[in-house]
Amino acid sequence: MKTRADGSYELQGGIGSIFGMDVVLKIYHDCDDGIKPCQRKVVLGIPSDYVTRSSNVKRWFDAGVLNMQFKFPDEERSCIN
Repeated sequence: MKTRADGSYELQGGIGSIFGMDVVLKIYHDCDDGIKPCQRKVVLGIPSDYVTRSSNVKRWFDAGVLNMQFKFPDEERSCIN
């Protein structure tokens, strides 16, 4: 998925599962990266209160505005995404 021109996005999905799900948002980007190879990878966990077992959204999670120039804890580089 790609963001809109203004950087905004909406993401939803679902899977029928009897087991718990650890849902994450993975962001691959080149913000403030110069000419380094590959992309910066940030993984953000989605609180379980916003995860359902159906494809119908019951409650939207607002991630707010993220400045991707900031170095995030546990940030990695990825050439395969």
